[in-house]
Amino acid sequence: MPRRTLIVALTHGLMAAGAVAWVTWRGHGALRHPEPWLDLSGGWALAGSVAFGLALALGAVTLSRWSVERTGWGGRLHARFREGVGELGRLEALCFALSAGIAEELVFRGVLQVELGAAPALAVFGLAHLSRRGEAPTRWVPWTASAVVFGGALALLFGATGHLAGCVVAHVLVNYENLRLVGGYQAAPARESTGPSVIGSRLRVGSVSRRLESSRADLRAGRMSG
Repeated sequence: MPRRTLIVALTHGLMAAGAVAWVTWRGHGALRHPEPWLDLSGGWALAGSVAFGLALALGAVTLSRWSVERTGWGGRLHARFREGVGELGRLEALCFALSAGIAEELVFRGVLQVELGAAPALAVFGLAHLSRRGEAPTRWVPWTASAVVFGGALALLFGATGHLAGCVVAHVLVNYENLRLVGGYQAAPARESTGPSVIGSRLRVGSVSRRLESSRADLRAGRMSG
């Protein structure tokens, strides 16, 4: 297994272990919210959490693929991920998806949401997905925005059902499918820009053409009057 995969797995493993140690010290389970919004028994909480987690994953993966194939910002974001991550095999993508999905849900939902509340935990989750090292944060605004929306849905799922299982399932599935998409799909090149420079050049060419036509008309009028 590649070295980077082992490093990522080890880092996420330490995060998960720290989260489990924290919730154990606080006296509540790692997978349960101590004060869920809905009064569900253990079996219903687990079933509802997993069912809605699967539905959430399906919706998120569908929107992600649509944005990559149909929008300019999605294609550009996909290209940056492809350049940075490269092509991943199934095993490596699964390792990334499992380690990140489990660790992040234990930390952001299982610990931070319980201790700080849904909104502060979501803010920290968004900051963690702000940008990649060495690049301007504004280049990753679509990724950050989508992460915040997805994290908000996970926060609602955890708060409502009181069970973390569905959040873990959704997070792992979305990570895996998106990593496989990064490695297996080549986005079409961006269309010709219609930004200010191109528009300005077209306006200048049009202005010159109009002046030439006006000059020709004046010359013809002068000849006829003479």
